[in-house]
Amino acid sequence: DGTGKSLAKRLTSVPVDARGADWHGINLAVIDLRGAKLCRCDLRGTDLSHCQLDGADLRLARYDSQTVVPVGFDLSN
Repeated sequence: DGTGKSLAKRLTSVPVDARGADWHGINLAVIDLRGAKLCRCDLRGTDLSHCQLDGADLRLARYDSQTVVPVGFDLSN
């Protein structure tokens, strides 16, 4: 998906601050989201399966059964 690739090019600083962002339905490709601020982010239907999410702040983030995360990552924590 072109949207995810163009977003990945803009997310170059680590940690990423995307508080309140609308990433609904986007395939985020390979993005380093370690320690990212993703609280209140809309992740419904988003493919994060290739992202690094260690230490990401997902408080109040919205996700659903279509949200895909890396194997072993638990969104509920």
